[in-house]
Amino acid sequence: MNRQKTMIDELVTLFLEFNGLFWQVSAVLTVFLSIVTAQSLMWIIAVQNQAISAGSGLDVIGKFSNMFYVFPFVTAIVSLRFAMQTYNVYATQNSEQSKIINIDQ
Repeated sequence: MNRQKTMIDELVTLFLEFNGLFWQVSAVLTVFLSIVTAQSLMWIIAVQNQAISAGSGLDVIGKFSNMFYVFPFVTAIVSLRFAMQTYNVYATQNSEQSKIINIDQ
């Protein structure tokens, strides 16, 4: 029973393979995910401010306000993971004596 990999699984595997070879790929991905995180946080704050100023829909926004922050939180964690991997690959390639952060624990 071989499980077919989805397109997302293949894309993640491809990024992880490239990150081990080229730290620049991981650096670009880290910057991209940081921008996505910041933009999604600004959107959430704008939606909440608009709901508060309009006065309507406050009950719905109030009940699910914590759920809005799941996506930015996940992208921030993934961005930090790629940032640590970027540093590890860069440190390995450029100086053998620098300390390497162990992220595989």
